[in-house]
Amino acid sequence: HRGITLYKEGKFSEAVRALNAAVRDRTLRTDAAIWNYLGLSRLAMSDTKNARKAFEEAIQRAPANADYR
Repeated sequence: HRGITLYKEGKFSEAVRALNAAVRDRTLRTDAAIWNYLGLSRLAMSDTKNARKAFEEAIQRAPANADYR
């Protein structure tokens, strides 16, 4: 996903915009990785409150994935 690529390139603000759009998409909103990268992007921008919410969504969608804990 483009948002993940933007995160990996260090373009956190752009990543947040792309990932926010992704979680509004019916087919992507259940993708735990999208939520995790949204959390990582927000955390990189010091938005800890919203980062935590995104991480919690990732855990809900993939509770067995230790990377999201």
